Amino acid sequence: LLANEKLPDQLIEYKYDLEMPEKLNLNISGKNYIKYLKQIKLTSQKDNLNSKVINSTKKKWVNSEIKINQNDLYKVRIKIHGDWNDHISFPYSSLRVKTRKNKYLNQLKEFILFKPITRNYNAEIFSTIFLQELGFLAPHTKEVKLKINENAYQKYLLQERINKNFIERSGLREGPIIEYDERHRWNTIKRDEDLVKIKFANIFKLDNETFLENPDKEFINNNKLYMVLSALSNSTNLSNLYSQENIYFEVALSLLNACHGLIDHNRKFYFDAINSKFLPIYYDGMAFEKDSNFCQNQRLTKNSEFYSKENLIFFEKKLMDKSFKQKFKNNFN
Repeated sequence: LLANEKLPDQLIEYKYDLEMPEKLNLNISGKNYIKYLKQIKLTSQKDNLNSKVINSTKKKWVNSEIKINQNDLYKVRIKIHGDWNDHISFPYSSLRVKTRKNKYLNQLKEFILFKPITRNYNAEIFSTIFLQELGFLAPHTKEVKLKINENAYQKYLLQERINKNFIERSGLREGPIIEYDERHRWNTIKRDEDLVKIKFANIFKLDNETFLENPDKEFINNNKLYMVLSALSNSTNLSNLYSQENIYFEVALSLLNACHGLIDHNRKFYFDAINSKFLPIYYDGMAFEKDSNFCQNQRLTKNSEFYSKENLIFFEKKLMDKSFKQKFKNNFN
């Protein structure tokens, strides 16, 4: 354990809360609606009929509009989101949403609309609020009702996109966000090969690719390029991902039985270039699934450091604090 490090009272302190509407009306008109329905059909078609993986090559952006009330109308682009069959249905599928013309929809430029089954329903809301209140990087998530054209409202989970705005809302400077590169893994799944028998390299890639862009779009910022290269080169050694913050993060997800979020190919990290440290980001935990022995097979933290006095002190201090309990209760309700 990193015994010389001071136990932090708050790892992340969010600068502002997101206020999102309870209902969203998604209007996809004319040819765009035909394109959208065709995309659902094409993504559900695959060479191997036994495969549960959708055909991601058929995902395309479609122009549409989101209407919140009589006066608030936002031009957006939508695209099918997800990798598995449970994200797909007519006409309600999981969607990635981007606002157009540099506009914000209630403080968000990008967000994901998940079919609740794909994130274990309200367990995802509980997990993200719990982790945020503990001081970890976790995207804002809430239940909304979505209406597509004249169809009936359906429940969805709205989750902010892990990007520059999310990082800056967390009180951090914009920096590289890296995630596990799953391309070789998906190729194996598509070939219907046994994943258990194949050893994969731990390779990470840049998730927020726009980080490297300059406003003029012509040249790459050399300082940013150096940060990205540092993040990617350091991530090749898993021990570099190890930090006090990650220990607490893995304990927190283990308490939630959110072991799915600790599997290597689901991990995301923010690279703090000043301190040369990786801060874990929550994504796709699927909390409250069956007990998995405190995620022993998924986490980086060894048992000798996982079951430590320092961890007990940190979580006891947090979870027994009355203000923490009240704030968590208010946010979850």
